[in-house]
Amino acid sequence: MLRPADRPPRSSQKAGLLRVLKALAAVARYCGRNAGSLFLLVWFPCLMVAASQIVLDWLTLSFPLKLPAWLLSQSFNPPTWLTAVAQTPWAPWPGRSCSPT
Repeated sequence: MLRPADRPPRSSQKAGLLRVLKALAAVARYCGRNAGSLFLLVWFPCLMVAASQIVLDWLTLSFPLKLPAWLLSQSFNPPTWLTAVAQTPWAPWPGRSCSPT
């Protein structure tokens, strides 16, 4: 687009700031349009970790025990090595947690 001859050229600093603001506006529009799917994307892994934790707690802490002894291990919580297998696909990044504890 051609600019009128009577207008001075923009400084590079101002042009860079305008590009940053345009990018932020584009991100805000994207987040606004896709809020539902973004919300689901964030909370789905947390819900899956909670569901697998509940099922494994039920299997390991019920009486009579519903798991064979070779599946039990005191190194995990719930006390079965299936905890690592069931929760790893849904686990948050290292150092982050879905629960407030």
